Amino acid sequence: MTERCLVLIKPDGLSRGLLPTIISRIQDAGLIITEQKYITASEEQCRGHYHVKTRNYGATETQIVDYLCKSYVKDNSVCALIVEGENAVAVAHEIKMKIRKEFGIDTIEKADSEGRALHNVMHASETPAHAEMEIEIWFHNKILTIG
Repeated sequence: MTERCLVLIKPDGLSRGLLPTIISRIQDAGLIITEQKYITASEEQCRGHYHVKTRNYGATETQIVDYLCKSYVKDNSVCALIVEGENAVAVAHEIKMKIRKEFGIDTIEKADSEGRALHNVMHASETPAHAEMEIEIWFHNKILTIG
């Protein structure tokens, strides 16, 4: 099934020079990049993005989201992509997991002793429904709430 997916190359991915690698892997997987832009996220966009996941965050996760939204993401540029293709969400997720493993990057759900997130290099939407909501947040500046 043809789907759309949001992919974010986060500040760590940009600073490590991984943008060309990630784009190449997206294209090699048969996905098409239909839109691309660099953006410095607002705190609202960042919080909207994490709210989309509708998780019940515990204390550590809340610290991580606060850190990401107040300093890490909003003080640095990200490269936002809309990718399209057959099973785009699953394909982009697989690329994300391979990149994380290959470059030894942990997930944001873990934190250091001070509650700061261990950064990762990219995000890919988890479901087609999340993809559409995340695209609205990152490309159309619509802050969506769920619930």
